[in-house]
Amino acid sequence: MLRIDAEISGRPIPVISWAKDGKEIEAKARFEISSTLTSTTLIVRDAIRRDSGQYVLTLQNVAGTRSLAVNCKVLDRPGPSAGPLEVTGLTAEKCTLTWGPPQENGGAEIHAPSVPCPLTKAEDPLFLPSPPAKPKIIDSSKTSITLSWNKPLFDGGSPVTGYMVEYRNTTDDDWTLGVSNTKSTEFTVVGLTSGAEYVFVVRSINKIGPSEPSPETDPQIAKDREDEPIFLISSNLKIEIPLTGKPQPKVSLSKDGQVLKSTMRFNSDVTTDSLIIYLRESVASDAGRYDITASNSSGTTKSFVNIVVLDRPSPPVGPVEMCDVTEDSVSLKWLPPAYDGGSPITNYIVFKRETTTANWVEVSSAVARCTIKIMKLINGVEYQFRIRAENRFGISDHIDSPTVTVTTVGPVTCVDTYGAPEIEFPPEYLDVVKYKAGATVHLKIGIIAKPQPTIEWYKDGKELDRILWSIISEKLEDCIVTVPRLIKGNEYIFRVRGVNKYGVGDPLESRPVIAQNSFGKEKF
Repeated sequence: MLRIDAEISGRPIPVISWAKDGKEIEAKARFEISSTLTSTTLIVRDAIRRDSGQYVLTLQNVAGTRSLAVNCKVLDRPGPSAGPLEVTGLTAEKCTLTWGPPQENGGAEIHAPSVPCPLTKAEDPLFLPSPPAKPKIIDSSKTSITLSWNKPLFDGGSPVTGYMVEYRNTTDDDWTLGVSNTKSTEFTVVGLTSGAEYVFVVRSINKIGPSEPSPETDPQIAKDREDEPIFLISSNLKIEIPLTGKPQPKVSLSKDGQVLKSTMRFNSDVTTDSLIIYLRESVASDAGRYDITASNSSGTTKSFVNIVVLDRPSPPVGPVEMCDVTEDSVSLKWLPPAYDGGSPITNYIVFKRETTTANWVEVSSAVARCTIKIMKLINGVEYQFRIRAENRFGISDHIDSPTVTVTTVGPVTCVDTYGAPEIEFPPEYLDVVKYKAGATVHLKIGIIAKPQPTIEWYKDGKELDRILWSIISEKLEDCIVTVPRLIKGNEYIFRVRGVNKYGVGDPLESRPVIAQNSFGKEKF
């Protein structure tokens, strides 16, 4: 809000008028003029940058005319950097970006570092690759175990040429090399001892060498693989497991380290050739690993069976974290349910309520991840939030957040008038858009909004993961920067924003560019 106060006097009482840029200001919309016998006030609500300028107060009566000018400046974040954003000096490892300064600096100089950064020698940035994520056991036999893994997230600046697989018996500390270099992301380790339990790790290999080991796999016994029993909630379970031994072994069952005793719901029978487990009216807590110990005078053998009970998931795990609280929004974070009900979590459902009422209002039923930014809250109102998880068997019980009051944090600067976002669909998107299998899909949608809106993409009602942007530099003196450590063959998009002490401007974005040896230059 812009406010100008002035004391006045005159006989007879003068006629008061305010003007800007030679035009008289009328009291309407955002402009308000109030006057008394001794003072006058001009108020400009929701001031924007174009409200800067010279305001002239004029007093007039039969005795004459008197005017007074006041210069006002409205401070704001800078406008977008001037384009085009040019990419030059493009090679397989680096490129140079050039752009123009913002046409509007928001009333303050664009930030620049006080001391230039030291020179850095240009060289090929090569590192060890990151390890693959935790490998998965996909098959087993009495003498072999097959595992698979995904490619590492970071190749170290040099292509990954292969993978190293190591394993050990869970009773030993020494690791054995399964294979020194395989190009596949799947490998079968052979020559294992039947009935022994093993864990495995995988290392990525590039030009520099092997990475750190991946996380260990879950322990796996070398035995013929059997599908784990799967049952619906509230059903009766009967599991028959082959069992041999002379003399006939004694069998004990345990779960989560606790020996299981026969009850009205759970019991087991041992026959001459099998172990039969009965579980009546199954519940979600019955799911998990059941350890089996069989022993006789000749020795002891251990095994296990995993039971999956299909049910709705357990509630999300709290506590619910709240961050980035503003005058009209708050961000929530939580953890996935401890038990997914034997089926992947498809989405989360988030509710809100004002603490002055008991009514819950749905915010979204298509939250794909364990985080959400809730917008359009009322400044100064206290809220509580509720979260449920959903899979194909149903919706979980809820978890509630602590209460939070949305409020302005720190000083509020004058900003341009807000407007609801508008989406402009190209005519070709009004029908089915067809692409060949394997092609890269580009959907370009026009969006008009101020301030910049939060953008979410959904497919089949589920939110898609967002693209992550990496910061090249937060402080640049000139409108040019060289971006090192690009990966040959990868496609990149660059953004530039102007920054002053009042905030960050809207971005100027380049078109996609592929890192490769290039002659000449290309403009975007």
